[in-house]
Amino acid sequence: MIKSRKRKETAHVIDPPHRSWGDLRDAVQSYRRRDVASIILKTTASLLFVLLGIHCTRLRGQSVYAIYVVIGLALGMLGDLLLALRYLSKKTHDLCFVSGTLAFFAGHVLYILAVLTAAPRAWTYAIPITLVALAVAGFYSHAMEVKAGKIMPLGVIYIGCVIFVAACSLTGVLLTSDRALFMFFLGGLCFSLSDNMLVVLSFGRNDSPYRNAVLHVLYYMAQIFIALSILCLLLAIGVGVLLHQSFDKSSQNAGIEFAADEMQQEVID
Repeated sequence: MIKSRKRKETAHVIDPPHRSWGDLRDAVQSYRRRDVASIILKTTASLLFVLLGIHCTRLRGQSVYAIYVVIGLALGMLGDLLLALRYLSKKTHDLCFVSGTLAFFAGHVLYILAVLTAAPRAWTYAIPITLVALAVAGFYSHAMEVKAGKIMPLGVIYIGCVIFVAACSLTGVLLTSDRALFMFFLGGLCFSLSDNMLVVLSFGRNDSPYRNAVLHVLYYMAQIFIALSILCLLLAIGVGVLLHQSFDKSSQNAGIEFAADEMQQEVID
């Protein structure tokens, strides 16, 4: 009896810290719960990324690069909405998941086209980087026992596309030293890390709630960096256009002065 009482007293002393840790874990896990309010909040956040891209475009003027990026951000918003809706009904879970993934895939294709408008030769150097990074991602997924079943081929293609975006922007930075592409590379890198963590969280053995929080922070950072790259790129283009225009005006003025000197010389002769 004495020993059992001591055990109960000891358990009573030890239990509170364990319960507080469990409460903390439950609080973080609640971050994963999906309801209508969370869907609205997440879609609103994605809408803000689109509005940020539009605002940057208005500040520096429209371009093909900006159009690609803004449409890519809009497709990301659609993907966010579809992926969030999959938790509301088991019947439409797979349909919403595949549709949301395809929306993000289309957005990444437009991101690639945007990068290639600034660095057309970037894709040739990005291919080997993508293959190496995809192999690393495959090893990571295997270590985390990722089992996606029938959608595994779709997942491999999607992750390859995401990595190719980051690789294109990286090689674009190395080729052009463009600050906008460096900003885009930061976004592409955050996107790659976020989506690889999402794969492990959704289909792997280590379903950590903290990983879910980190991948969302990385995703938001990625979209912000990509949207802000419009501002940097168009600023650089604007400076280049101004320099080109000033050079043309200087050339024209020099031509006029030269013609005036010739006419004056003819009059003297």
